[in-house]
Amino acid sequence: MQNREKNMRNLMAGCSKVKITPPVGTPLDGNVRDRGCEGVHDDIYAKSLVLSDGEKEIAIVSCALCVIPGDMVKKIRKIVKEKCALPEENILICTFHTHSGPSTGLIFKQVNEDYLFSLPEKIALSICEAKQNIRKVEVKFGSGEENALPHNRRIKMKDGSLRMNWEDLSLDEIDASAGPVDPEVGVVIIEELNGKPIATLINYTCHPAILAGDNFLVSEDYPGYTMRLIEKEKGGICLFTNGAAGNINHINIFDPDQRRGFYEAERLGTILGKKVLSIMGTAKPIPIEKLKMIREEIELPLRKIPISEIEKAKKLIEGKEVKKISMVDGLSDEVYAEQILTLSKIQEKSVLSEIQAISLGNIALASIPGELFVEYGLEIKKKSPFPHTFIIGYANDYVGYIPTSKAFEEGGYEVRTGIASKLDPGVGEFITKKALEILNKLKESSNES
Repeated sequence: MQNREKNMRNLMAGCSKVKITPPVGTPLDGNVRDRGCEGVHDDIYAKSLVLSDGEKEIAIVSCALCVIPGDMVKKIRKIVKEKCALPEENILICTFHTHSGPSTGLIFKQVNEDYLFSLPEKIALSICEAKQNIRKVEVKFGSGEENALPHNRRIKMKDGSLRMNWEDLSLDEIDASAGPVDPEVGVVIIEELNGKPIATLINYTCHPAILAGDNFLVSEDYPGYTMRLIEKEKGGICLFTNGAAGNINHINIFDPDQRRGFYEAERLGTILGKKVLSIMGTAKPIPIEKLKMIREEIELPLRKIPISEIEKAKKLIEGKEVKKISMVDGLSDEVYAEQILTLSKIQEKSVLSEIQAISLGNIALASIPGELFVEYGLEIKKKSPFPHTFIIGYANDYVGYIPTSKAFEEGGYEVRTGIASKLDPGVGEFITKKALEILNKLKESSNES
């Protein structure tokens, strides 16, 4: 008991945030747009939380970007190792997938080269500053549910077809939602020993695409409103992490009055923020004797593209310049064709990426390098050996959508071959199995402490 209390007293943490807002004219990510951003609605940040048990230091970083390339993550880790001696393998870097953040060149080629060149240093700075701010802390945890935001965006129609909830659908022709949602709100609170908040870490599962292809202002979307509310009411720095949101967005097809744009982002972000505040009011201290982390590399096969699909793509755009036409949601056939031809040159290869898991006492965080379907996220949570497990999607890399086998049979946006959907149909089951293996190893190592 004395050793346990000593270890709990040794727990330390620091937090920092660094502005990463791009200049006007920078191409935005997540949706096809025909021009760069025209202004800044709200600044975007890289926020870092560094935890230490006296022996091991771990960094959790949340960036207001759509996606982050694995090569950039490696560069950031290297900078941090050199500048503040934090081991590369102990750093988890995620984005929360705002569709109104700067392009990083993974989904769309158009980027601001100067901005991207400076970005790794800024993100690394937030980590090193967080380490410098380290002090003794207590950790609290709470969870609840918020059902106002998440909707499964895949819709079954009565004729047997599969449509997306952003399409113009007749309610009379709808059969049912094609899948579940995950309304759980996970909240980890880091406080100084006097009760002063240092950081609040939120985990929630919903696409920040309320602002979409018709928005040309930089924004953190609904998570920004949530985080600003928490920081205003409680102090400290609030970090947002997104879950298995591959097929989850905010669109309620049965609400004819629902809007897009900043009004809706603020409305829903505020609803989530109030739920977080409620959870914080009942959060309980959690004992953390030792920080544990496991990181494993994974190899993911690319999808084999039928020759007929390649020929169709060639015929559609051969000899033409593919113009980027702004679209609120989805991609044009021409953009898909261009991406299919790009992928056809590398389809025999595989993608190297990683899964990382961190335990904070009886809480586990499992990172996934892409847009995992919610069904897999729920399965990982259910089968995890930890009482509380949260998926951190869009983490340490971006390999695109990770749909279920059933989704490939049904069709739909997320399984249509393109840069954001290029993996073999069996990858989702493989990643789910691998994540659970790592979580079980993590639990075993925690029990040995």
